[in-house]
Amino acid sequence: MEIKIKELPVYLKNVLINIILFPFWLISIYMYNREMYNTKDFLIIGSLCFCLTVMSSIIITFAFSDEKEEVIMLDQEAIIPSIAIQVIILSSLLFLGYIFKKVTGYYFEYYSFLSVYFGISLLLLYSIKFAGKNNLDKQNTSKTE
Repeated sequence: MEIKIKELPVYLKNVLINIILFPFWLISIYMYNREMYNTKDFLIIGSLCFCLTVMSSIIITFAFSDEKEEVIMLDQEAIIPSIAIQVIILSSLLFLGYIFKKVTGYYFEYYSFLSVYFGISLLLLYSIKFAGKNNLDKQNTSKTE
């Protein structure tokens, strides 16, 4: 049986693109929550990776969706930059956490790692959606005067 990727629906392609984040979440579980990883209960670990991927994708993709152009959140124009930013944030946090452990001997707890990651994501969402929108409104009003 041959799977033709070009014939897949666009939304299914975008969901499959999100699978790129799974290894990053697995590495974060291995680095910061060794007890969970050592249980070898890969159903729970896989479910956690799936849930974290969905939550982070919704937050970041919402930041790139445009209300004026009615871009759907699972549209390819919004999904590709969303995945790129998520990979950059996750890999940067994993690297910085590893360096922090080597330099100081202390390490992040998994909940701290998730708090920092989603804090950065929400800050990015706020800066793009809300703060950027206010700046555009101020520029538009100053041009009309």
